[in-house]
Amino acid sequence: MYRSSLLKAVKTLDKKESKSFLQYLKSPLFNRHEKLLGLYELIIAQSPGFDKHLEKEKLFAELYPEKAFSEESLRNLASDLLEHLEKYLCWLEVQEEEELGDRLLLRQLKKRELHSRFFSRFKKIFKRRKRKGLRDVQWFDDDHRLLTELNEVHSHRNDADYDRSLQLRSNQLDHHYLALKLSLSCEMINRKNVFNKQLQARLLNPLLREIESELEYYKKIPAIYLYYLVLMTLMEPEEPKHYNLLVTQLHTQIHFFSKAEGRALYKYAQNYCIKNINQGDNAYLASLLGLYKRLLGSQLILENGRISDSDYRNIVTVGLRLREFDWVEEFIHKYENYLGKEQRANAYSYNLAAYFYERADYAKAQELLNKLAFSNVFYSLGVRSLLLKIYFDTRESEALFSLIKSFKTYLRRNKQLSKYQVTIYSNLLKFSQQAARLQQNRELIEDSELKKAVKGLLKDIEKTREIANINWLQGAVKGLLPE
Repeated sequence: MYRSSLLKAVKTLDKKESKSFLQYLKSPLFNRHEKLLGLYELIIAQSPGFDKHLEKEKLFAELYPEKAFSEESLRNLASDLLEHLEKYLCWLEVQEEEELGDRLLLRQLKKRELHSRFFSRFKKIFKRRKRKGLRDVQWFDDDHRLLTELNEVHSHRNDADYDRSLQLRSNQLDHHYLALKLSLSCEMINRKNVFNKQLQARLLNPLLREIESELEYYKKIPAIYLYYLVLMTLMEPEEPKHYNLLVTQLHTQIHFFSKAEGRALYKYAQNYCIKNINQGDNAYLASLLGLYKRLLGSQLILENGRISDSDYRNIVTVGLRLREFDWVEEFIHKYENYLGKEQRANAYSYNLAAYFYERADYAKAQELLNKLAFSNVFYSLGVRSLLLKIYFDTRESEALFSLIKSFKTYLRRNKQLSKYQVTIYSNLLKFSQQAARLQQNRELIEDSELKKAVKGLLKDIEKTREIANINWLQGAVKGLLPE
């Protein structure tokens, strides 16, 4: 019973939903089988942990004290309860998705030929939608579906407004298709570029010809024009004009999109910056931080009132690379409580340690790093990497070589690491070890020989490229050159 589909579904309910489903089962409108209610009450009595020894025989005896155990009867009862739970989940979705409820109501009014009420409700729905101000991909789909109901009523009544509603319905279908096709094409090309997935965005060329032949018209439709610009940044990344136009449109048109879609659009712009930065164009660092500041200012970066620890970390990293120390310090403290509880302590301490490292306050950085728990792969790698930098910068050779040795062991033994992670960190350790040996023997080497060795090491680093913290490494090695 513990591993059953029913129990897995029940465990997803929060306290409010569990109580609400209990009321659902008590209502004769939805359920007239008292044993279903009894089974559910027995199950939730075990929450929140749910007893792994929730035995079928005991459940059956509680429900049917006069009968001999029948696994088939209990299985059928559990199946019926799961069906009721799924119907309840459908009801929840209708309550949460207002547009779906609107369409279902209009459909019922249409079927019952309550046309006066239909038109009254339709006007209210459209006024409410207008007040919301959205014009994203989903909005066009909802609009088309609502207009379909209206068009069918006009057709049934032979109204003069039939042609007008038909044209509107067709327009919104076109707009939805174009916007959705563009958004899907963006995702497909992005996955092809990043993960080398062999995906084909069919009909894309005729779609682009249509948009580009009527570009001034489509510029007025944010859901189409923004995804068109995103697509151009993916198809012609060497042309910065597409990115610049995209950023301008994001800043002025993002209010037309839901928060989730807005975050996704900004993510494309962020990825464009990151790709250019990774290719050595650090001019995009300022643009990337500007995007993050916009997301922070609008609170678009928050999901369910939380900032992800990856966004928190990336903002700190970019800010530190731009040496905006005061702003970064304020950000770290201001957004600490916006982090999820599970990662809050680690994320805060790690990023504050990174800040103190950049300010050359190595003692405070180490103190914070010592407080961190290695709760996931990132912090295991991040703490070790930051300690490596500190030991190198402070010329603590013994501690550095000891860390490199234990770090190599960690990379070899940890099965959670990807092949790429093992490669870039192994290369970091290899070149850091070579640099540390040069640093250790610097006073014993002739300037000409030292210069030759440093240049050779820099050449090897540039040739390898797949190295974690490559910018720091290159700076550290250049710092070994004789004055």
